Amino acid sequence: MKKLPEYALGIPENRHIILYCEKCKCNRHAILDKDYPGEDILERSQLNDYTAKCLFCGTEYNDPYNWWK
Repeated sequence: MKKLPEYALGIPENRHIILYCEKCKCNRHAILDKDYPGEDILERSQLNDYTAKCLFCGTEYNDPYNWWK
């Protein structure tokens, strides 16, 4: 695994994802509100099934579009 940036240190691996943050306008490390379910389940999930929070700016997202491990 690549070295995490300082703003993402200390988050549990089972909650860590990367997402495209609309506020930051780039890919950022984020934390899920639940354990990572796997790529295929996350791709099929619906709006509000999961919430991810950008660890850089704190913006929360409920749509799993552009989220990955």
